[in-house]
Amino acid sequence: MLSWLLQGGAVAVPRRLLAYLDGMDLTLEEWGALTYLLYIEGCVKPGDARAERAVHLLEERGFVLQGENGLSFEPMLQLAQGDATAERPKRMPLPAVYARLVKRYEQASGRFLSERDKRDLLQVLQKYGWPEELVYQAFLAYADNYRRKYYTFSAFCHMAGQAGVETVADFQTFCEQLDYGVKKVREVLQRIGKYNQPTEAQKNYYMKWQQDWSFSHEMILLAADETINADNPSIGYIDRVLESWHKDNLKTPQAVYQRRQERDAASKERIRGNRKQIGNRDFQAHTPEDYDSLEE
Repeated sequence: MLSWLLQGGAVAVPRRLLAYLDGMDLTLEEWGALTYLLYIEGCVKPGDARAERAVHLLEERGFVLQGENGLSFEPMLQLAQGDATAERPKRMPLPAVYARLVKRYEQASGRFLSERDKRDLLQVLQKYGWPEELVYQAFLAYADNYRRKYYTFSAFCHMAGQAGVETVADFQTFCEQLDYGVKKVREVLQRIGKYNQPTEAQKNYYMKWQQDWSFSHEMILLAADETINADNPSIGYIDRVLESWHKDNLKTPQAVYQRRQERDAASKERIRGNRKQIGNRDFQAHTPEDYDSLEE
């Protein structure tokens, strides 16, 4: 009987896939659905009820995506690889959470998520283990307010993760601080006569000045004022001023003013010294006859 069955051909399941799926707790029904979709090579034809049931079953668990470009197994592979890597996420979310998030956002926004957004959403779920509501609120904020500023949702969440976001309240505070930071960078730019929306590079400069070099906003504005008389005041010019202050450990306006006074005093002393040397040279250049003639 078995040989007769095999004579009609066989459906191959990749060994790598078997290895990855060991820890994913697939039911026999889900294995059957996966095997059938592999058999038809992911090509779901209209009217193929078995394929449609298989897709629906695996979509509910977040294993596959049915989009404009056809069926994608990437979510399942990403989940499997994430479970197999040495660096595990804090909490491996159920694939059903991913499916609910996609459906919830698409219903609320009235549009389908792009394949890129779906991959990023899945990646964030795997990497941070955030509660479902936090991921949903983060994606809403990203889509509505931050998509133009940050290339991907995962990049946006990377910043939130570095800021220690773990709850919805944490995320709200993070967004407030993020908007506040953009406002501060814009204030620095306006100080040097530039009124454009801050670029990523300009925001990174500001973060370096505050986080790495521990300069206050007041000190950054003071450095901006130092560049006003330059031929082409710029963020780079401000960076060089602050780098000099950082090396000299000048962290307050008072320290900067004191250093200026010291330099002014030293400069005046050098000028007096130079004048004295010039006077001595002039005196030595005259011969005794010159002074005799003056006496006559």
